[in-house]
Amino acid sequence: MREPSDGGKWGEALPNGTWIGLVGDIKNSRAHFGIANIFFTLSRWNYIDYTRPYDLEYACFVVWNEPPLPHWLAVTRPFQWPAWVGILVSFLVSVLALVALARLGGGGERLTFTSFQRAALYNFGPRGGAVRTFDGSWRVATMVIGIAYCAKLVSYLTFPSTPAPLDTHRELAETGVEVGSWGGTLGELMAASANPWDRQLASRYVPNYDFENALRRVHARQYGYIENRNLLIYLIQKYYTTRTGEKQLHIMKECFQNFMISVALPKYSMLTDLFNSKILRLREAGLIPIWFSWSLEAVKSDLVDVARTSESASGVHSLSLEHVQGVFLLLLFGWLLSLLAFLAEMVVRRALKRGTEIIVEPFLERSSVAPGGVMAVN
Repeated sequence: MREPSDGGKWGEALPNGTWIGLVGDIKNSRAHFGIANIFFTLSRWNYIDYTRPYDLEYACFVVWNEPPLPHWLAVTRPFQWPAWVGILVSFLVSVLALVALARLGGGGERLTFTSFQRAALYNFGPRGGAVRTFDGSWRVATMVIGIAYCAKLVSYLTFPSTPAPLDTHRELAETGVEVGSWGGTLGELMAASANPWDRQLASRYVPNYDFENALRRVHARQYGYIENRNLLIYLIQKYYTTRTGEKQLHIMKECFQNFMISVALPKYSMLTDLFNSKILRLREAGLIPIWFSWSLEAVKSDLVDVARTSESASGVHSLSLEHVQGVFLLLLFGWLLSLLAFLAEMVVRRALKRGTEIIVEPFLERSSVAPGGVMAVN
């Protein structure tokens, strides 16, 4: 067993019609057969023979994982926006109901809660009477919502959330990055695809003959690399999985095309029937997926973190100022609102005081005091 004589990989045709790599060695009888994750394609089948397929592979893109969302948004994440809208609407409805009950029910709460502003401010503390039952149900609902929010907030403060990764060819095409694979075979197939997004990706197809360089470019959000799924799973497991099991690259769910994987032989080889019978027995025994799982297990003990990301030695995380920045920003926002409300009250009060002075001064100019202290008006 040896690698291709020219140092290539699976093999492709040069512009002059010469084949290189594994296919070239088999075509030129430098090898009796070739074993690799080699796709069954018509362009190769014109020059070599294939055995019955022993696996079915998908050509998929590997892309980068989106960065975590900023921590200051953590205070809003426990609920989705429909839930926040529902909470706001419920509060407004409760205030209106409180005002209506206070005006219709009478009692000691009438003077306190008949205005909308006072009802909104004291919605959690009525003094009894007609609004007691309504307020009790509102307090129970508030308690449930508050407990659910706090429990969810802890997880979002501790572990940053990540947005949904790229999973379709359309999303990848809209990023505008280059794409590629080993050789130009997949680029040619994408250019002939009926999917317009595949053809758009094919227009930016740049072959890459270095796995390490290709994956580094992918991690840097500069490249989309398409290869057979099992190979990508193996490379990510070995080079882009942290010791805590975090995957630093993502295989898109929408794959380009599926291919049959076979053993390659020279045309009209006498070994073809022998391989076919053995491959059939291996498939029936279920050994192919077992061997692949063993290969993944073998690299788990020697993970190499290429991206050099920081890792925590402990599973317990203490909250830092970065984690709770959203809480302090919310506090600052409340202070600013309070300051604006205070300034608005000052402006309104001065305007009302000035209007009172303008009304009183002309009244005094037209008035006089009669003998005996009686005011006479002209």
